[in-house]
Amino acid sequence: VMLSGQLRRPTHQGQDLVLDFQATGAGAYRATATPNALGQWDLRLSARDGNAADYRWEKRLWLK
Repeated sequence: VMLSGQLRRPTHQGQDLVLDFQATGAGAYRATATPNALGQWDLRLSARDGNAADYRWEKRLWLK
């Protein structure tokens, strides 16, 4: 499985963060990010397996 993702700032341009996922075993993955501001962020994830199946997911987050 190939995972990619971003933390995007919908209210400010130029603050998006690319997420670098690492496999941690048993189908689990982890990415670490250090946003430069609190407030509203959008988490966007995309997964692709070897059979060309795509999965995309987006969630709005509030960092406090």
